[in-house]
Amino acid sequence: MTTVYARPAVSIRRDALRAARRSLDDAICAPAADSLAWAANLLAELRKLARVFEKHVRESESDEGSLPEVLALKPHLQSRVGMVMDDHGLIQRHIDDVVALAEQQLSSHAVWVDSLRLNAAGLVDEVRSHQAKGTDLVYEAFNRVDGFG
Repeated sequence: MTTVYARPAVSIRRDALRAARRSLDDAICAPAADSLAWAANLLAELRKLARVFEKHVRESESDEGSLPEVLALKPHLQSRVGMVMDDHGLIQRHIDDVVALAEQQLSSHAVWVDSLRLNAAGLVDEVRSHQAKGTDLVYEAFNRVDGFG
């Protein structure tokens, strides 16, 4: 039996999002002895994740993107595609909220490291969960032969 793998563009997009998520996780776990410098680094990583995620959404939802292609190949996956697209909006709002929190704390020079860590870690978990859903969806659409589990 021939194995079919996800298209290279999907893998590249997934790799970029994974790298941005891991960089944010590294920033969360970095020592915060200088809380302002720590928060500035965290904010830079949040902004990087925001850019990568925005590109991920734009490319996956575009007419030539993976989500319309999934629907064309397997229309019965419509509800799962809808859930992934709903995640896009929720995650983008969560990113915006955490960026705003970091910006506010930096501008006031009153950084609450534990609060920022908790909020950013929740975002990392949300992105990881979204990536897992997307991986399952891509597998279902491009690799799985209907009727063979």
